[in-house]
Amino acid sequence: MRIPALLLCLFAAIAFFHGPAQGDVVHTITGEILVSDVLKDYFCLETPYGQTTIRKDFIKTIEMNAREMKIDIVTTVNNDVYSGFLLDEEFDVIIKKDGEKRTYAKDMLKRMRFDATGITYSIDTTVITMVNEDRFTGEVLNEFVYFNAEGMELKIAVENINRIEFAGEGRSESLIVLINRSELLGRFTKDEIIVQPDTSKIMVLRVKDFVRVLFNAKRQVLRDVIKVPAEDLDEDGDGVLDFADVCPDTDCAYPVDFYGCLLDTDEDGVPDPDDFCPGTPSGCPVDEMGCPFDLDEDGKLDYIDKCLGTLPMAEITENGCWILYYTLFNFDFDKADLKDYFYHPLDNVVEVMERSPYVTFEIRGYADIIGNEPYNVLLSLRRANAIKSYLVEKGVDESRLTVKGLGTKEPIADNLTDAGRARNRRIIFVRTDKGK
Repeated sequence: MRIPALLLCLFAAIAFFHGPAQGDVVHTITGEILVSDVLKDYFCLETPYGQTTIRKDFIKTIEMNAREMKIDIVTTVNNDVYSGFLLDEEFDVIIKKDGEKRTYAKDMLKRMRFDATGITYSIDTTVITMVNEDRFTGEVLNEFVYFNAEGMELKIAVENINRIEFAGEGRSESLIVLINRSELLGRFTKDEIIVQPDTSKIMVLRVKDFVRVLFNAKRQVLRDVIKVPAEDLDEDGDGVLDFADVCPDTDCAYPVDFYGCLLDTDEDGVPDPDDFCPGTPSGCPVDEMGCPFDLDEDGKLDYIDKCLGTLPMAEITENGCWILYYTLFNFDFDKADLKDYFYHPLDNVVEVMERSPYVTFEIRGYADIIGNEPYNVLLSLRRANAIKSYLVEKGVDESRLTVKGLGTKEPIADNLTDAGRARNRRIIFVRTDKGK
């Protein structure tokens, strides 16, 4: 039995004026069906052809983990289809029945349905089909496309094009059909195509992303994006409305601050998504990757390095200083013999000098106060020469090492105690090259 047209119009009017039946409907993987309010104005989707944001107002359904590839599919009230991966990891909802607020991880959800009531109407628009089978209405913003047809370089006004069939599976060349019905077969010579989908933000795409663009097409739609007030727009979907957004086009996969800019939690000037070294101390200089500098490349970051400019190959202490300067080369009383613990730091001196052939040292020897000064000067010189002889034996050019015996001068400890005198019987290294 056919229903009279007047009755159909009456049913449509009742549905339209009744408004949303109950609210958003959330389906979970455990079988729950929750009438709720999904607390999100925009949904951010990573598609094979780029990232896009879609207003909740224009979404009819979101299917999670759909098809064999476990992708997310967004269908709009105008039957546009976008597929890819939602970048939100969790969603907040308020249950209509009792007002309870819940948070659901994305992988716990199966489907979300939103209000799609109203009367459709016909518009002239452009229908864009992508290689992953996404299809949406919108506008191509390029004024011209650049095309090579049979060896001829052409600049074609978009307003004169009726249809484009792009090269791809089963088609070796692209086809442009003009509004005068003439056809051009060839290839695009400029790759960039800018589109403005009716229900998402502007996207800069590549020729390889498309299957077809059909201009001047008839399409039934439910809502027109132009009717969204400018003060309510949030084109990058970061939660900060466009009129207040200091950083438009922010990647919606990442949280932003009050001004709509990517967070910089450690305040080092590098946004969190680009920061390879989060948690850098406040005020610490960093490189473009957000990591503190290690200018002497000794493995100790500059902000904790107490000895900047350490030579390559130098073995360092916890605070970034060369062990050479932290080793007390103490000699026995009235002796110039090397002790076993001398050899490790001295071998490191050899390694450093091999790596940096411009480095030179003066080796200074000292003695305690026991004995007369002339004798102590000679004893301290013997100690310095003993160190030099070892380094030369290991391959260091002796012209890069000078020695000096300073006797009892410059004591570092009390000469009135055994322990103090033992510390004063020593040698030290002093760099003499211009690079010191």
